[in-house]
Amino acid sequence: MLTLNFHKYFESISFFIKQNFFIIFLVIFIVTIDFFSGCEINDTVNTFQRRILAGESKSFGLGVMTSIIEIDENDIPTAVGVVFTSTVLEGLDTTNLSITLRMPQTIASTQFDHIVVEWNPKGHSPKEIYDIPHFDFRFYLINEAEQNNISGIGADSIKMYKQPDSQFVPKDHKMIPNSGTPKIGVRFYDTTSTELKVPFDKTLVYDFYDGKMVSIEPMITKSFLETKTIFVGDIKQPEKFQLPGFYPLNYNIKFTGSQSKYTVTLFNLKRH
Repeated sequence: MLTLNFHKYFESISFFIKQNFFIIFLVIFIVTIDFFSGCEINDTVNTFQRRILAGESKSFGLGVMTSIIEIDENDIPTAVGVVFTSTVLEGLDTTNLSITLRMPQTIASTQFDHIVVEWNPKGHSPKEIYDIPHFDFRFYLINEAEQNNISGIGADSIKMYKQPDSQFVPKDHKMIPNSGTPKIGVRFYDTTSTELKVPFDKTLVYDFYDGKMVSIEPMITKSFLETKTIFVGDIKQPEKFQLPGFYPLNYNIKFTGSQSKYTVTLFNLKRH
């Protein structure tokens, strides 16, 4: 009797498995993937939880540039940046070119108002340092109207060269003499930066006006971009920021071959 009951039980289990084979297989597959994801590729899982939101797009050279913001699963901003096609590097001539990109409209807003990207075919001052064909990526903390009011002419020259309180100046940074530029302000450079020893290919400076930080500015040469090298740099911080918001600890230059696109970002945003 026991043997008979056992056979009936086994037959019923076999019948159930045959009828529900696909469902059982799917459950096992999902559980397996979830197990290995949790144990081995946490970084990848975290990446999947982040979203990249696109803002304004504009043509540049023979390509297109787009502003972006990256947010995490809690809608907290983790990076801001610019994505552009490799064809941006084509068709550039000896004429300066500049565009303004509005930031994406998202609930994960930052204090960054807009981004200005400028092509400097002859570079700019100071000579023998930044006079190499390069791009400026300025992430503005002020709006466009305030930016356009920066002239450095007449009485405004006092505001242009007003020295910020030392607690608001990033570590090792000093004002570049006579670097005041309309719509930009005056640049503060890292006195330990490599371009003071070897030819400039990439760097990051801060722009100030009226004693206040107005933008964070990575500068990258066209020749460096053409090498398609991935680069991550640290961003030195001041003791305090005048404007509350999310400020980057790093900046990144990346080329994605599968999409033939470059990305320049300020990332690892930290709330201040």
